[in-house]
Amino acid sequence: MQVRFSEYFQRWLNEIYYANYAPIGKSGDFYTAVSVGGLFGFILARQICALVGRERATIVEIGANSGDLMCDIIQGIYTFMPDFAERLNFIIVEPHERLREVQRRTISERFGDEVAVEICAELPECGRAIIVANELFDAFACELYDEGQMAYASEHRVSFAPATSEICETARKFGIKKGEIPLGYDAFAREISAKCAKFELLAFDYGKAVREDKFTLRIFREHRIYEPSRVDLGEFFGRSDITYNVNFDMLRAAFESAGAGVRQFARQGTALMDFGAGDVVELIGTHAGEQARKNAANQLKRLIMPAEMGDAFMLMWLGRD
Repeated sequence: MQVRFSEYFQRWLNEIYYANYAPIGKSGDFYTAVSVGGLFGFILARQICALVGRERATIVEIGANSGDLMCDIIQGIYTFMPDFAERLNFIIVEPHERLREVQRRTISERFGDEVAVEICAELPECGRAIIVANELFDAFACELYDEGQMAYASEHRVSFAPATSEICETARKFGIKKGEIPLGYDAFAREISAKCAKFELLAFDYGKAVREDKFTLRIFREHRIYEPSRVDLGEFFGRSDITYNVNFDMLRAAFESAGAGVRQFARQGTALMDFGAGDVVELIGTHAGEQARKNAANQLKRLIMPAEMGDAFMLMWLGRD
């Protein structure tokens, strides 16, 4: 049966691959900033505390995979800024029960019963929230669009046919001649806006500051990249990661329509240095010694260097007061 490519993508990634738990790092198909070590979470902990100030807030991670990033953030807060901990609640939003089990185990192994982290299938009402989303939006289902044509999938083969009027209108609105058109940004932004009286969303994801008119869809298997048009998709379907560059223009527009605005849009390397990454490395040295400082400095290089993760990922920081 022929289906729109977005349905095929959704089935592949979100109903099979992530639902069965996708390991990251050396043993998985891909790396994220979390794979490098705990420093990424410690840097975010510093920034979160700066945003919280003297108020109470809920720290939310959406798309937490194993739960390690939330644990790194919590560890950073309790180790370096413990006075903030009593004003914070911690929530992971995870729709997949299999991943919720993995996250509960990770939190238990890291903290036992000492730290409470609520794990929810959907975002609860949470007043003021600081939300972290690391590589979330590249998992939203997308259509493939090419000059008035859109992709359909049948028996793991992709073909193009005239695009629907809705997709053509979206392409026209955002000046897309060729590329991925993500779905679901508007609904996601409305949900965040409805559930959180005030929020800051720190979204790190694949992409470029200026979008290019080309397909960026790619498959990761054991840290190798495959171009979908050159492989048998049936060999990878549901067993390997599939991703694409996030359309940040569309993400921005979705949140602006929901009453939020962009606080910062920058390459990951720039953003982490703005968040005080250098100070965090020195703080680690003060608390744990010179070898720990050197390890943190090596992690920082991977996170910020252009040839590593510094330019491959962007931060879009969105918020509403």
